[in-house]
Amino acid sequence: MPEPDYPAQVVNAKTCYARENANWILGRLLRDHEKRVLTEIEKEEVSKTRASDEENRSGHKEAGGGLTIAFYRTTQNGKSGVPNRDLVYWSGVAVIVAQLGIAIVPGALHGNWIILIVTFCGIFLALATSAQSQWRDEKYAARPVGDKKKREVACITRGNGSGFAMVVISDSTSLRLEDLAGGRDKQRSTTLAVSVLFCILWIVLLLTVEGVVGDRDAWYLLAIGGLGMVQNVFAAGRPRSAGALGFHFNDQGKDDIVRDHKVMDALKQADRKEAGVGLCLLPIFFPGDLRQEEKAYWDERRKDDKSPQEPVGGREAAGSGHEEPEVPSRPSQGLHALNNVSGSTLFESNMSVASRH
Repeated sequence: MPEPDYPAQVVNAKTCYARENANWILGRLLRDHEKRVLTEIEKEEVSKTRASDEENRSGHKEAGGGLTIAFYRTTQNGKSGVPNRDLVYWSGVAVIVAQLGIAIVPGALHGNWIILIVTFCGIFLALATSAQSQWRDEKYAARPVGDKKKREVACITRGNGSGFAMVVISDSTSLRLEDLAGGRDKQRSTTLAVSVLFCILWIVLLLTVEGVVGDRDAWYLLAIGGLGMVQNVFAAGRPRSAGALGFHFNDQGKDDIVRDHKVMDALKQADRKEAGVGLCLLPIFFPGDLRQEEKAYWDERRKDDKSPQEPVGGREAAGSGHEEPEVPSRPSQGLHALNNVSGSTLFESNMSVASRH
């Protein structure tokens, strides 16, 4: 699997250990979550400020400030690591059917069935290439939480400068997000040999297309390949639900969203809702020194929560204008604030004949 194309940090709310995310699926989970929440915030702000253009401008400005923390609880109705079928999935099925339908036309009109044979072979190679077991193993390479009485609380965020964070409360049947963020390699001895074989077959297919397809029917292959590329763009850019990515959550209530235009106040509310969440996100969003009243508050929260971690943070990121530090500090008792990293480019196939996300 490629490197994630969306930077993220995963923080364990119990130990406050933070790690840079190296899992492509987790990066997509955060990206799509942020898109959905941002759309909801913009709709709310526009509806509140529809009266005048000036209020609309101020509402748009507020939509990008503060901090929104969403709480998710896993459900046992779906198996972790098994995605639901959504619009992107079914669009791939529809495109395959359409491609085969287009390929039948030259055969029915001119008796040229080569287009259909080439299209079928291309679809088969595309599906077989993407169906190798190593890809799935690497996407969900993590241990389950395990013990029925045990649960994991993990926070996912892009870090200081971001206006969004996810808090995932996982039960015993769910995967450990802290493990998942490690991006473990699951090398298989057969993957290299199979990949080389597929590479050779793709070259043979392309040479076959070049040699047997006449000028009159080449437009059909161009239409088939273009349709596949359009579906690739659609699948890569469309936000997907958590279930479609293999994460199954219970429905959210209004109380599961903590939103405030002041980052410090949002962290306080989140910590009251789930002990340890605010304390662990504090050094990420406030890496410097705290004000006296803030330090006293978090000291009291630490005593109430009986947590071992020391609140480390600062006013450099206060309110909605917090800035992202170049090098976050490392707390004295094991809290780690990691740098945001730029993601790699999106993992895309180069299949011009057919595609399936």
